[in-house]
Amino acid sequence: MGEKIDRELRELSFLGIHKLSEKLKHQYGFEEFPESVQETVTEYSLIRNCLVHNQGVVNVRLAEQYPAHCAGTRLSISDKVVTKATYAFRRYALAVDSIAEKKYLRVCR
Repeated sequence: MGEKIDRELRELSFLGIHKLSEKLKHQYGFEEFPESVQETVTEYSLIRNCLVHNQGVVNVRLAEQYPAHCAGTRLSISDKVVTKATYAFRRYALAVDSIAEKKYLRVCR
């Protein structure tokens, strides 16, 4: 059983934020997942991907999903943006943790 859990966690860790959220909703029943949190972390995740994989240049995927970003332009990331992104990912993790606790600890008690 432990190996199965390890394998599933490893697979989850390689999913993008959007696919992870979809899997949490549909496979694990996280129906109450806050859309505002999901939307914010999706944007920051796409920004991160541009920084890491596209030399800091906005790609078409980010520009199409979030028109405030223009494809082909260089991202400018301030300390304020980093703080907002950190806060957004913390809220995302807290939401996942809170839903999991309600859903699974209730079953165990």
